[in-house]
Amino acid sequence: MPWTRDLERACDALEELVEAGLVEVRIDDDGSSRFRMHDLVRIYALEQQAADEVAADRAVALQRLLSCWLSLTVDAHRRGITGCTAMWTPGRCRIADATCS
Repeated sequence: MPWTRDLERACDALEELVEAGLVEVRIDDDGSSRFRMHDLVRIYALEQQAADEVAADRAVALQRLLSCWLSLTVDAHRRGITGCTAMWTPGRCRIADATCS
C-alpha cells in the first residue's frame, strides 16, 4: 500500500523531532501517545507568523475561521432540533430567519 511508506517516513521524522527535543511525547491515561511541539518552537512559530503576515491577511483568515465555526454550529443546531429552519447567511456572520421549535 502506498500510504504505508508515507506513514513510515512520518514516523521517522517524528522520532527525529522527539530526539532533538523539538516535540514532546505525553502518554494519556489510556496508554496512547500524544505529541506536541515544545513551547519554544510554538513561540518561535508565532513570532515568525506575526512578522510575515499582514494585519489584513490575519483579519481575512480570522473571518474565514469564524464563518466556518458559525456554519458548523448552525449545522449542529439544525441536526439537533427537529423543525429548525435557521439559515446560515454566508459572509454576514449571523443566523438569519431562525425559527426553531
